[in-house]
Amino acid sequence: MDAVAERAGFSTATLYRCFGDRDGLVREVVRGSPSAAPVQAALLEDGPFAEVLVRFVEAMMARLRDQPHLLRLLLFADAEEIRELRSLRRGEERMSLALLGLFERRGERERLRPVKPERLAAALMGQVVGALLFQRLHGEAPDAKAIVALFLRGAQRPVREEEEKGASDERQA
Repeated sequence: MDAVAERAGFSTATLYRCFGDRDGLVREVVRGSPSAAPVQAALLEDGPFAEVLVRFVEAMMARLRDQPHLLRLLLFADAEEIRELRSLRRGEERMSLALLGLFERRGERERLRPVKPERLAAALMGQVVGALLFQRLHGEAPDAKAIVALFLRGAQRPVREEEEKGASDERQA
């Protein structure tokens, strides 16, 4: 609370008077945070796979850039202590489930490697968080298209592998 008060330019006593305690402060921060629904909605749109992923990455980066405290809350706060934090986590889980669903629905058609959708989601989300961290350290804005292109380069099976798979299937038939 001392660090928050100092950064906000208030006394610690003022923070306690306004929010009661640390949980009260967290509650208000979470209540003021936008929903994960727009990020999730980007995954439900139709269109070419790479474009859907770019819209998702752009929405995710905008959310984390506009609300940098969200990542810290999701990673380090104890959701069992604060009801509003459980609600925030549920919203993030729904968004993650939508990403998993996208990988499950379109994995074969998009020639994704045969790995669990959870690993693909972790890889993509890790690239987004890493790009935002790099921006914070070096000031270079991340490019959603570049993130998606790099992700797909690693996530999709090479064409050569596809041709070998097709030849193998033909021999078995």
